[in-house]
Amino acid sequence: MAPHLLQRSLDDLISKEAIHTVLQPIVDLSRNRALGYEALTRGAPGHLLQRPDLMFQAAHQFDRIPDLELLCIRTAVNHFSGCGKPGLLFLNVCPQSLLNYAEEISGLTLRLQQLGMQPADVVLEISERFPIENTNQFLTLLGHLKELGYHIAIDDLGSGYSGLKLWSEVRPDFVKIDRHFIDRIDQDPVKQAFVTSVVHLCEQLQCEVIAEGIETMGELNLIRSLGIHIGQGFLLGKPQPQPAFMVPLHQPELPASTGKGLDQ
Repeated sequence: MAPHLLQRSLDDLISKEAIHTVLQPIVDLSRNRALGYEALTRGAPGHLLQRPDLMFQAAHQFDRIPDLELLCIRTAVNHFSGCGKPGLLFLNVCPQSLLNYAEEISGLTLRLQQLGMQPADVVLEISERFPIENTNQFLTLLGHLKELGYHIAIDDLGSGYSGLKLWSEVRPDFVKIDRHFIDRIDQDPVKQAFVTSVVHLCEQLQCEVIAEGIETMGELNLIRSLGIHIGQGFLLGKPQPQPAFMVPLHQPELPASTGKGLDQ
């Protein structure tokens, strides 16, 4: 696609706010209820940048990530408040966007209050896929957000730049394990060892671990056996404007002699 066409499409999407929010459940497996919902953005039907991956790739290419993320956050807050769903709203934001729009935080807090919500109803997901250019300034801002009542999550743990260093500095309320480590974890002892170590660290640091990308009963049974109580993935609920979730009943694994697991 020609760069000028792509940039014009992105500018059109942002200026016309041609996006909408879908919500994916984050499920408390021990209580069989939704802990909250992650807000995900889609482009307007038929728009050239309807797919979120294309949308954010274009925003990155033309240095519009902060503008796009701010629009996504405003849209998500408005949509979630209108759904009337109990639980937390999980919002994705890259570190640089938070720094660029630090002055917008008071506006976000006011908007939440106008909609009958509080900062304590919101979890800001900080992805470790992106580098942090000014660590001290970023940590100061996160401290301010925590004082206001916002929760902090590290997203995509194990996928990017920062890893344990970011975890130790941020002291998050939640850690979301990247879906790479959940995919077929019931068949992979190395992934089991990695996730087990994360669970133990979470116990020591008093934060909750969330398993992302659960798609099979084998994966669900295994993460439960490791002591993970919060999960997200297509098996539990898909992203929808009006989300629903279901926790499948525990199913025993097939005998090893069959050579097949339930998820195959």
